[in-house]
Amino acid sequence: MRFNLILSLLLMLFLSNFILTNKVQAQYLVSPATQTIGFVNILDVVARYEKAQRIDKQLKQSEEEFKKLYEEKQKELESYAQQETSLTKLKDYKAKLESELEPKLDKLIQQSDKVSAEILKEIVEAIKVVADRKKIDIVLRSEVILAGGIDMTDWVVNELNAKNK
Repeated sequence: MRFNLILSLLLMLFLSNFILTNKVQAQYLVSPATQTIGFVNILDVVARYEKAQRIDKQLKQSEEEFKKLYEEKQKELESYAQQETSLTKLKDYKAKLESELEPKLDKLIQQSDKVSAEILKEIVEAIKVVADRKKIDIVLRSEVILAGGIDMTDWVVNELNAKNK
């Protein structure tokens, strides 16, 4: 009798473990098939995001101003080089001009990095909002998609431009 009770308990334990294992396995086998995959062309989003284009225009203007300043300093150096025969004085003058330009270049680079990070953060947030709204579980960059998936690019651009009007 005791043997039958132990056998029954072991059988129940085995069956419950088997059923639980199969349920867990079934859940993992079914889940990926039910997940929705979307993709975004980030370069296209940036190109069509109005705020990014305004900022890019401002940065290009700042870059052009720096380029003009650099060219002016280059001309100053060439003019100084024609007048000065001492190599030491010429090197000192060049170092002086470089020290004037370096902080401006650093500021321009920092500004560009800061703005790029801000734009990327806004794009990622818009992707999350759109993915949630459209019930998309996984979002990838368009470059890694060979076939299939849902193109979210237009939705993300619309979300960004609507938010920043």
